[in-house]
Amino acid sequence: PIIDEKEFGMKLDKNMSYKNQNMNYILEPNIFYLDRDEDIQSQEIKIKNTGIETWKGAILKCFESKSEIVGQDCEIHETINPGKEFKANIKFFNIKVQLEEKKNVYYSFFEMFNEKNQSFGNVTKIKIIIKN
Repeated sequence: PIIDEKEFGMKLDKNMSYKNQNMNYILEPNIFYLDRDEDIQSQEIKIKNTGIETWKGAILKCFESKSEIVGQDCEIHETINPGKEFKANIKFFNIKVQLEEKKNVYYSFFEMFNEKNQSFGNVTKIKIIIKN
């Protein structure tokens, strides 16, 4: 609970310290297809800088959660200017261990972080369909 306006402002600043639309991105495609029988697989992803600031030294991180296939974090060492795209390969590992019997649809959640480990842009949900 928030007691007064001053406390509200401090909490807001803390929670939104770097979340701004000056640095934003989109990921494509938003659906990956993985093979049920291969334990390690890669998928190409396109990252587009849709913000108004240039970024370098960013990391695309994959977050664990229920019903998700975990992907490896992807480091971006190139300078990405506004409007420019970067292609990367996301490696998924231990796929067989993460699969549930008769379940073919999973999700992964990705978010970008700058060189100071501050998140920017929106978390992106990618649907993963497991092929038999």
